[in-house]
Amino acid sequence: MSKCEQCIVREFSSLKTLTKDELLKLSYCKTSHSSKKGAVTFEEGDNVNGIYYLKDGICIPKSEVMGCFGKNNQFSMNVMKSICGDLKEADDHMVHLAKKTVKRRLAGTLLYLHDTFGKNEDNSLKVQL
Repeated sequence: MSKCEQCIVREFSSLKTLTKDELLKLSYCKTSHSSKKGAVTFEEGDNVNGIYYLKDGICIPKSEVMGCFGKNNQFSMNVMKSICGDLKEADDHMVHLAKKTVKRRLAGTLLYLHDTFGKNEDNSLKVQL
């Protein structure tokens, strides 16, 4: 059994839709890279040649990932949904910054902080800055 099969993190990502054989195939070709805190992994415009799991610096080659897209429709759809969700979130954020007044942006930020971190018993935001 590979580490990828045992990893709980995959259950919260698109990797959960891969079959055991597909997961093992990806697991056998992964590499690890250690970086110092704050080091750049890749920058905008760089060619991405795999999937980056940024806990221990694990990378999966692009060719293996693309093979899974062609063979596993559920994996493809799950990745696409995740990417589309991220894109919608970024678009919403851009609209929020560009079209709303300062008061509305502040209100939106306060609501986000409340939803993300909650509040204390005295109804103040439970956030440490």
